[in-house]
Amino acid sequence: LTLTGTATELATAYASGGITGLGSSAVTLSGTTVAALDLNVIDAATTGAINASSVLTLTGTASDLATTYASGGITSLGNEAVNLSGTTATAAQLNAINAGSTGTVDMSTILTVTGSVADLTSTYFGAGLRGRGDEALTLTDTSVAASALNSIDTRTTGIIDASSVATLTGTAAVVAVSYTSSGITGLGASAVTLSDTTLAATSLNALDTATTGAIDASSVRTLTGTASDLATTYTSEGITGLGNEAVTLSGTTATATQLNAINAGSTGTVDMSTILTVTGSVADLTTAYNAVGFAGRANEALTLTDTSVAASTLNSLDTRTTGAINASSVSTLTGTAAVVAASYASSGITGLGASAVTLSDTTLAATSLNALDTATTGAIDA
Repeated sequence: LTLTGTATELATAYASGGITGLGSSAVTLSGTTVAALDLNVIDAATTGAINASSVLTLTGTASDLATTYASGGITSLGNEAVNLSGTTATAAQLNAINAGSTGTVDMSTILTVTGSVADLTSTYFGAGLRGRGDEALTLTDTSVAASALNSIDTRTTGIIDASSVATLTGTAAVVAVSYTSSGITGLGASAVTLSDTTLAATSLNALDTATTGAIDASSVRTLTGTASDLATTYTSEGITGLGNEAVTLSGTTATATQLNAINAGSTGTVDMSTILTVTGSVADLTTAYNAVGFAGRANEALTLTDTSVAASTLNSLDTRTTGAINASSVSTLTGTAAVVAASYASSGITGLGASAVTLSDTTLAATSLNALDTATTGAIDA
């Protein structure tokens, strides 16, 4: 038996409790505009083939239409126009519908599309879909390449909810685009896995500010930046995977604390050849100038921040740089007269002319005391 009629008529016949024996009938549709829901009702009621070759326009929700195109019992569809109703769809449904017909698929009623980045990419870059471009998108992935996410962001003016994304991957520049886009939300707690081999510390720090998730920078072989930016990177608890990369400083100034933090953060060589001035305590400067790991160090001017300094430490530091050491912050210089005299006699140490001196000698020549008294206007505690 072959049953013929419009989809509405056929659906009514199959739904009737008074008509039996149609469970294996073949069906031939008449009519050119058909609701997918009616087709699905007929398909569920018979094991026979449903010939839908008369259909020129198919209508329905994304769910109903996807069911129609996925059915093995409905034949002869493939070039009809499709008009979606409803406001929600999954990307997988839209892709199935678009694959099922070479006709235009009008999705202009759809307000929200949900799916993986791969499915959404197919939806928004595939031909055949009309009326798309302003939908809100909700991702279902837990790990996403930032490049793919950014690409989808260019295809809709709607907001992309990426709150499902636990890990975002890519270069720092591409990941930063995801975080700065006004069209992408929900990434504030995502972990980031970078693929860069050379990276600016400012880029890392910006990402570290953008997410509370961990940033895996283990791919980085060379890190660049100012001492301030690099120190921020190395002291961050949110940036992981650093520790053996080469470091190249830019800028001309640094603090000894920053340099020590950078050097402690990586076993790679720290090139500080652009640095002209280093500021810090004698203790921090001593660490910086005695540590291994630095390249391009030894001609910087140093500015002390201490108020009390042992002359022996100051003299030792003086041997580590050909630059001038500004010791004008030092109000008290301590040590034996001979060692203190060496500080005053050095052409590399300035700013001690008003410092007080506290001597530790138990036996001392008056000439030594007199020489120190001439060198400073400060009091000499003998």
